[in-house]
Amino acid sequence: MHMLESVDLERRLSIYSKCIFIAVNKGYSKDVMYNLEGIEFSYYDIVNICHYVIDVYGNESEKKKYKDLYENMDIIIDRDYVKKLYYDRLGYIYEIKKNYGNDKNILKKKAKIFKFNVSDINKLCYEYIVDYLKFDKLEYEWFMYLIGKKNCNVKVNMSFSMLLELLCKFDSEEDIIDLINYSGYNICNSSYSKIDSYIDSYCSDKSELEKEEISKSLKEKFALYIKYNNKNKVINKEESIRDFIDSNYYSVTDYCRDNDLKVNTFCTRAKSISKTNRKLYDRYLIKINKGYNSESDSYIYRMLCYWIVSGFNNREIDLLDLFSIKGFSFNKLENVAINCLNRKEFLIVSEYIQKCNNQLKELLVKRDNSYVNEKTISYIKDKFYKYDIDFSLLNVAIDRLNKGIELDDLVINMINEVVNNKCKEKVL
Repeated sequence: MHMLESVDLERRLSIYSKCIFIAVNKGYSKDVMYNLEGIEFSYYDIVNICHYVIDVYGNESEKKKYKDLYENMDIIIDRDYVKKLYYDRLGYIYEIKKNYGNDKNILKKKAKIFKFNVSDINKLCYEYIVDYLKFDKLEYEWFMYLIGKKNCNVKVNMSFSMLLELLCKFDSEEDIIDLINYSGYNICNSSYSKIDSYIDSYCSDKSELEKEEISKSLKEKFALYIKYNNKNKVINKEESIRDFIDSNYYSVTDYCRDNDLKVNTFCTRAKSISKTNRKLYDRYLIKINKGYNSESDSYIYRMLCYWIVSGFNNREIDLLDLFSIKGFSFNKLENVAINCLNRKEFLIVSEYIQKCNNQLKELLVKRDNSYVNEKTISYIKDKFYKYDIDFSLLNVAIDRLNKGIELDDLVINMINEVVNNKCKEKVL
């Protein structure tokens, strides 16, 4: 058997044409070795190749002509050799499907070369994978899924053992995730115990070391999927909250009604992201507080109360945050806090207000800023002008920069980012 599978397509087709020429030429010799494209073939090799080529690529007239020729010459065909050539061709066709999916233009061009109907390509792939390579039918369907046959109408009832068997054959993260998603099984921490049952039932012919390696590999793949799935759930939750923030809705009820979503489901998602993405949750609170207080700016003070209690961007709210809000009033902040906070939270805000008042008194005491260069002072002045902040807060700005906090990192910016996303009203 010659290693034709290692020969590229163009060279192989050239060999085929030369074999046909030799087979029908009356001057052939059965005792001569023929060198074709650097490979040596006996006459019988050439006849077998010719038989395959005519059978696969020839028209009816050519098939009849060569059939008569074989019968007259009393040549015995090596069926296994011809079969190997046939399935090599199917291997090429499968690679075409694998590489080009359902691209009809490319499939038509390739079909002319390999003499097959585009409508038959899936059947030919099945013949190659299942009949020749002896893969399970489910594995064929999985291969076809991978190469783009996602509109398959066949419902796959994959057993858990088949899922594990397939997982043993794939190592890339993308394949593992796609395969488990495709199987329809909900893989969670309790699924690990099923791996041991699978090994006991289906790996009895393996050594103990091999069993341990299979178990370890499968558990690692389960862990990878569970981690991906948990992360994906968070992303999906965040996407729905982000979509609400970026929408024209201020009412969660209205948003859920028009987007076919249960209010309880949406609120559960919002609650869960408060622990995983605080900044997104803050933006969500700005949006709904704006909706609750659309006739006034009290929602700004409600947000300030929340940030004073919970922190803002992993830091404490400072005087720059407060006075970047046009017309900011400590009295208004305290009045809103009394109405919207419980006793414990109100005490926190009350103590914060007292601390800020003491800090404002301290700012009146002259402080040595000679170590601050003119470029930094100029930078601070520009920011104060932009946000209409009094220059008496210079020392607050210097302290903030020394802590590595940007001067633009202000509560007013986050508020405006949410409020101005769909409507053009500005708080500042």
